[in-house]
Order: sequence, then structure tokens, then C-alpha cells
Amino acid sequence: VISSSVTDITAYTCGPPFVVFSDMSLKEMSSYYPVTEDEFLMINGVGRVKLHDYGGPFLQEIRLFLEENPDIKRDTNPRKRTKSRQSPGIKKSQTLDKTGELLGRGLSCAEIAETRGLAPSTIAGHIEKLIMLGHDIDINRHIQSEKKSMIEEIFTKLQTSSLRAVVDASKGMVDFDEARLVRAHLQKNNEYKNQ
Repeated sequence: VISSSVTDITAYTCGPPFVVFSDMSLKEMSSYYPVTEDEFLMINGVGRVKLHDYGGPFLQEIRLFLEENPDIKRDTNPRKRTKSRQSPGIKKSQTLDKTGELLGRGLSCAEIAETRGLAPSTIAGHIEKLIMLGHDIDINRHIQSEKKSMIEEIFTKLQTSSLRAVVDASKGMVDFDEARLVRAHLQKNNEYKNQ
């Protein structure tokens, strides 16, 4: 159901499919079948900008698919299945804010991880989320520009949002955290380019 919309929309954006919606977003759309704007916003990776730019065609395709397949049962709240991994009493926004504050002080990903007692991959995930939330984060402070360019080329060549595919294609030259930050940077830049 989603594939024809992806083809049409990625032709419009002149970019690879992962820049529009991640594989996870497309899988959630195909599992939960959102039909309203509020339901569409509950899909991971969908914010107001993507709803505005791409929601109409996707929602239309999903509604048509459901009309043609009335026996399909929908889950109208995909987020209710997501279990929070945060410690009790700590809100996700607080931990992101703390990472953002330390980034603002000029600390590296490794320094933030050490300061907070978290894994560097957790901090890279925080940075990715902060980028996607619109925070102005210069990833060039965390990845050499030559390596960043190489990772961008791999994402574009493979036309995927899969970190594993990019890491594997780099033959050991790129780690998951580096690929994660460049993916977020690419997705954010495309999002704002299309406003």
C-alpha cells in the first residue's frame, strides 16, 4: 500500500526514499494504517512538516487500501505499544535536554557519555533526536568532513535508511553512531529544504 506513494513522492523530492520516511516509519504505516492526521502524527518519524508535505497522498493511499480490504483490523494508537526505556521519574525530554546542554558547552559525544554515565551509542541517539527535533547541531564537530561526505555518498548510493547497510558498505570505515548522525543530518536538511 505504501510503496506507490513512496515512488511518487520520492520522484517529487528528487531524493532517496529514506529522506522522506525511514523504513521504520513505512513499516508502522503498513501495520497501523493511519487514516487521520492525528494518527499519522503518531507514526515514528512523522512530524508536522512531513505531515504537511506528504501526509495527504499517504493517507489517501491507506484509506483506499482499507476500503478495498475491509477485513483488515487497524490499531489506531501505535504509540501505546511502545514501552518506555526511561527510568521512572525521568522524562525523555529531560534526558535529551541534558545532552543538548552538554553539547552546547562543546563536549564531544564521548565526553557527554562519560559525564552522564551512558553509552556513546545512547548519546548518539540523543543527538539524532535533537537534530530531528530541529536543534541546530553541527555534526562536523563529531565527524570528520571527509568521513561525513563518504557516509552521505553511501546513503545516497544505497537509497536506504538502514544503518547496518551503510556500516557494512563502508567495509569497517564507518561505525553505527557516525552513520546515525549523518542520516539525521540528511533527513533534517531535506525536511527543511522542502518547506
